[in-house]
Amino acid sequence: FCGTAAGEGAGMIPRALAEVFAAVEAKRCLDPHPAAGGGGGVRLKMSFLEIYNEEIRDLLSPSTCAKSELSVREEGGGLAGGCGLKRVSVKGATQAPVESFAEALRLFAQGTVNR
Repeated sequence: FCGTAAGEGAGMIPRALAEVFAAVEAKRCLDPHPAAGGGGGVRLKMSFLEIYNEEIRDLLSPSTCAKSELSVREEGGGLAGGCGLKRVSVKGATQAPVESFAEALRLFAQGTVNR
């Protein structure tokens, strides 16, 4: 992977994480009152998965490498499902809560080591 920070030579994932946290921070600045349902109440969770040879690996939890423990699910779609959009999730995948860009980078580095 190319770079672990969101600087000039950073890879795609660190740059995307930086954009996500910048957007969350902007939302918090606009409406910092989480009790009123504002931007301050944003919660993020992170998963890091690898799909190779039709097998899914959870890189944040190397003990769940078996394909049988992880399964892809599609929900929604159709006009009644909200503009025809589908939600794709992986049942059994680790969803680690993240509060900061630095914490997300730490999890990204951990997942990269587990590859």
